[in-house]
Amino acid sequence: MSRLLIAFILPLTTIVAPLSAQTQLHVGDRLPEIVLEDQHGQEQRIGHERMIIFVRSMDASKIVHEVLTERNGDEWLAANNARFVADIHRMPGIISQFIAKPRMRDYNYTILLIEDEGVGDVFPAGENDILVLRAGEDAHITHIDTATTAAGLVELLRTDP
Repeated sequence: MSRLLIAFILPLTTIVAPLSAQTQLHVGDRLPEIVLEDQHGQEQRIGHERMIIFVRSMDASKIVHEVLTERNGDEWLAANNARFVADIHRMPGIISQFIAKPRMRDYNYTILLIEDEGVGDVFPAGENDILVLRAGEDAHITHIDTATTAAGLVELLRTDP
């Protein structure tokens, strides 16, 4: 019986260990390759962008929404090889499914959504921070900056480090 239990648990620990051992990203790290769904339910892969804008809170998301809407959303993201990622895993599923996502579908830009706990932990952002990760052509992170206001975000997006 104990051999059977060990035979079951050992492979399970090798699957779970990499997920629990994730650390936050730092300058010099390679962007992680993550597959996420957008607000339309389409799977998209990140990991080779030059810029990732990441938020955890509704307040931070509203600021990014304001800035991206003014910049023609997807056009600006594509021109800057950028993606917008929002961690919504704490939002109740019923709210996400029937209120938040339908509203997001009307936006002029794509939002990649983190809906599972722990996936967004690699992004070093505080609760109300807007995180801007910049990477080189080799997908290694060159700059990590945060903003908490629209003016701060505009300044980060304007400057080329």
